[in-house]
Amino acid sequence: PSYTYGESVDASYSCTAGAGSTISSCVGTVTNGDPINTTSVGSNSFTVTATDADGQTTSVTNDYNVTALAPTVSLVTPPSGTPTYTYGESVDASYSCTAGGGSTISSCVGTVANGSAVNTTSVGSGKSFSVTATDADGQSTTVTRTYNVVALAPTVTLTTPPSGTPTYTYGQVVDASYSCAAGGGSTISSCVGTVASGSAVNTTSVGSGKSFSVTATDADGQSTTVTRTYNVVALAPTVTLTTPPSGTPTYTYGQVVDASYSCAAGGGSTLSSCTGTVPSGSPIHTTTPGSNSFTVTATDADGQSMTVTRSYNVVAASTSLEAWPQLIEFEPFVGIGSGVVAATLTSGGHPVSGQTIYFTVGSTALCHATTNAAGYAICPISPVNQALLYRTNYYSASYSSSSDYTGSTATTPVVTFI
Repeated sequence: PSYTYGESVDASYSCTAGAGSTISSCVGTVTNGDPINTTSVGSNSFTVTATDADGQTTSVTNDYNVTALAPTVSLVTPPSGTPTYTYGESVDASYSCTAGGGSTISSCVGTVANGSAVNTTSVGSGKSFSVTATDADGQSTTVTRTYNVVALAPTVTLTTPPSGTPTYTYGQVVDASYSCAAGGGSTISSCVGTVASGSAVNTTSVGSGKSFSVTATDADGQSTTVTRTYNVVALAPTVTLTTPPSGTPTYTYGQVVDASYSCAAGGGSTLSSCTGTVPSGSPIHTTTPGSNSFTVTATDADGQSMTVTRSYNVVAASTSLEAWPQLIEFEPFVGIGSGVVAATLTSGGHPVSGQTIYFTVGSTALCHATTNAAGYAICPISPVNQALLYRTNYYSASYSSSSDYTGSTATTPVVTFI
């Protein structure tokens, strides 16, 4: 028979005396019931000798073989359970072999040498890795493990919109820019974005946190999605200011100049207000001489505003002064006049009130008076000055300039009736 190294085999034997005698001893290689020697690999023998009282002996020898235990393999990597590795992943094989009892190891050979890289450059399922241990007796043991290799996930390069949540204006032309690449061990199947690469990103809807996504899918069904956010703001409102125009125009004091302007919301919004220094169509302020400004502000529903300011100058208005002739009725040796002088002050055909008019004859002052609402000024003169008018036959009226009006003068004759 054959036993394995170290196998527990108890000896079993008995002796019987021959006829006419009695047994004296029954001795085996080991005592009956004790384990026989199974720690010597190869051919072994077991002998039992029976001796009777007459000194006769009989020996029986049986041969048996002892074979070494089979070698063992300890395969750490790849482990059991069919692990999955990615394409090109660095996985070093780890294993060892041990001879079974009663022998020595002759070889320990794996798919790759222990410590070398397991093949992960071929995508697929159920790939195998084997290690075979062989001992000096030619016995061998093989352990095989399976593993899977999957391709690397595809990648997306999304250039536009970029990261960082950019802001675009309503209707701005922004062309998408992206590309996809398969991971190692696969090929790209599709590369799909919100719009095609090179086409315009949607900027016609105002709002924050709008998204743009690109999904890359490979031939193995793996996919990668990259999403970017961006904002779209409405275009700023605009102001069209016609009057006052650009170029700093000049107006005269009190000149009637009607403001003219309009506002419009930018694309993607609505107009909330359009406010000027005065309402459009109303007269601008021309009663403050010097540099003046006029401003219009447009505000949209998103709170964006646009302000346009124009400058203009106001200068003193020209005036016209008309002195009224004095009528004198002639009587012998004397002329009887009305005893008053008068004049009317206008500007642009409109009466100017509250201004002082001075009346003179040559260098002689006659009197002065303030114009009323009709621009009319009248004042009495003394009899002496009345006689002077009679002799000179004229008088003058004058208005000195102010910050609002230019000066003017007028001379009128004295008309005598006989």
